[in-house]
Amino acid sequence: MMLMKKYHLRINIPTLLVALSLILLCVHYLSSAKCSPSDQEEIYEYYNFDYLLKCDDDTFVLVHKILRELDKWQNKGTKRELYWGFFNGKAQVKRSGPWKEMDWILCDYYLPYALGGGYVLSYNLVQFIVNNMHILKLHNSEDVSVGLWLAPLANIERKHDVRFDTEYRSRGCSNQYIITHKQTILNMKNMHEYYQASGALCQKEISNRMSYRYNWTVPPSQCCNRQAGIP
Repeated sequence: MMLMKKYHLRINIPTLLVALSLILLCVHYLSSAKCSPSDQEEIYEYYNFDYLLKCDDDTFVLVHKILRELDKWQNKGTKRELYWGFFNGKAQVKRSGPWKEMDWILCDYYLPYALGGGYVLSYNLVQFIVNNMHILKLHNSEDVSVGLWLAPLANIERKHDVRFDTEYRSRGCSNQYIITHKQTILNMKNMHEYYQASGALCQKEISNRMSYRYNWTVPPSQCCNRQAGIP
């Protein structure tokens, strides 16, 4: 994709750009011959934004609800950076398959990270990644890498949100969801049409697997106990 000019998005509530995937695609999935550090900086510099949402092409997003939540967040005036998604702190390092990590030497778990079906970063966090890309360790999984890169930074609000259905497979359908991953084109079309007509995401709410609320007060390996009744 060639970006020929700088785009400025102006809306009344915080600007959300569904484009962090451009930066991370460049970093992780294109060869070095096609994607140099200067290319990464250019992608970053073409946009004027407050927050970035990274999501996959099989993720359905209620963008207006994301924006509404960001408006609430900004109005709190916390002055903290935002890393918002559905977090996992006890994922074991993959040693086989397409996402295997043969040179992960930190521990036997990944560091806590927001799952890659969709997450939001505030501007300064994206700026940090881009400005330090030349010295950051790249791993096969983009979401794992982002969690690692941001782990030592201070003044970050890591916001675990059960309304983000962003795991490797969907937990089902809940009218509380504002983002849901692993959806087919037909599923997304049907959800959009039903939402436009009814204001609800699901014709029928279903649960395919239990969810969890992240416990930040215990070691990461104990963070994420699935329970019934959580979206």
